[in-house]
Amino acid sequence: MNYPIVITIASEKGGVGKTTVATNLAVYLKALREDIPVTIFSFDNHFTVDKMLSIGGITPETSVRDIFRGRDLSELVQTGQYGVNFIASQNKLASFGERHEILSSQIADSSLDGIIIIDTRPSMDFFTKSALIASDLVIIPIKDLPSLDNIGGITSFCEDESDHPVNIRLLPSIVDGTVKFKSGKSATMDCLLRTVAAKRGYELIKHSIPRSPKVETLTTNSFSKVFPVITHARETGVHKSFTLLARDILSIIDKISEPQSLMALRKNIFASDAESNERYKERVATISPLCPSCGSKILTGLKNIKRDVLYFKSGRGKNGFVDKTCFTKDILDELVRLDKDLIYFRDELTEEIEGDNVFCIRIVDGEIQFSLYDTEGKTIFEGRARYSAGSPFAKLLHAMMTKTSEGFNPCIIKFGGKPFPDTILLDDSYYDFISLKNKITGEQEETGYKTRKKRLFKLPFS
Repeated sequence: MNYPIVITIASEKGGVGKTTVATNLAVYLKALREDIPVTIFSFDNHFTVDKMLSIGGITPETSVRDIFRGRDLSELVQTGQYGVNFIASQNKLASFGERHEILSSQIADSSLDGIIIIDTRPSMDFFTKSALIASDLVIIPIKDLPSLDNIGGITSFCEDESDHPVNIRLLPSIVDGTVKFKSGKSATMDCLLRTVAAKRGYELIKHSIPRSPKVETLTTNSFSKVFPVITHARETGVHKSFTLLARDILSIIDKISEPQSLMALRKNIFASDAESNERYKERVATISPLCPSCGSKILTGLKNIKRDVLYFKSGRGKNGFVDKTCFTKDILDELVRLDKDLIYFRDELTEEIEGDNVFCIRIVDGEIQFSLYDTEGKTIFEGRARYSAGSPFAKLLHAMMTKTSEGFNPCIIKFGGKPFPDTILLDDSYYDFISLKNKITGEQEETGYKTRKKRLFKLPFS
């Protein structure tokens, strides 16, 4: 995972096991996938997260309140027990009005990775709404019919206020297995909840969390600690249920190709003024919609460009994106085929492909000349290879170069570009690229008016 998947546990009704699910799910997810970072924080003031995960009883200097004060989330995260990281809870939290996107933007701008689990208050307050906006998956625990009847506020908010589809799943939680019904298929509370929820069109998680007196004692003891099921109630059926639940959740989030944190980051980056957006649209309109090598679609719509591509430009004419795999296979590997001594150069370029350097290809006097430059225009590496005008390789280079009366303009390929290659077409990035291109090639392509660099997204505390 390059950007975090956000899971929010929400319910407007108290006593449904919301915090029990949140904390134990975090522990079980980490146990099943040790390679994935798991972070949890809570907007409720019961400090259950802290009591379960804190090490050494140290009073933290930061808390979830600092998220809304502009602090990077990665600076707030503390190492917790069981391999789970956490952000300390806060007794009193003040609302930020209707700025529900603050949390989503802070998560997007942070360097956090893996899975983030958010435990919310039993109400639709500012913090619950903020968590819902930031979520890729919302889990709503239900333990009886009243709690099922009470989920309308959450589902309606997600449908009306979120600018992306929110995956909502209901979870029968701390369901009393002793309650039995006399007749019908819904003989147990779990079956009843699933039957009624399905009839109302809700999606449910496959496995439920049963009620257990043993588990209920894990939050009450003389140590003022909260213990997870995995270490202190493995003999109960709840242990197996949480194991199955964690597997259910992993199967759901493994299918999420573009997390909300990534979409929020893109929204922040592209939140520029109208004039700048118009120039971006004009540049998008000039690029080729296909990869010049394999012919696959690069541009599938405005602001919808494939991720693993590299921007190229030649003269004032040709520009577009080439697939990274095609660049490696059809350009770098072809150079090695022409000259075996270039294999080390190919390996070096493959490592540099995610960096900020630029690659230049020229056709001069019957040979191919190529160079790697840093962001200041200084040469890092250069080489030469044979050139055969009728070869498939030459045809690919011609497709990426602007033909002139004297031959071909050099082609400049910009490395990096993660996570959005088309940010190169935004004003500041584009002007910087054209200036570097002019310095390398000696061309005098106009960069246009250099706009003042500014923060694209302004938080209320800025």
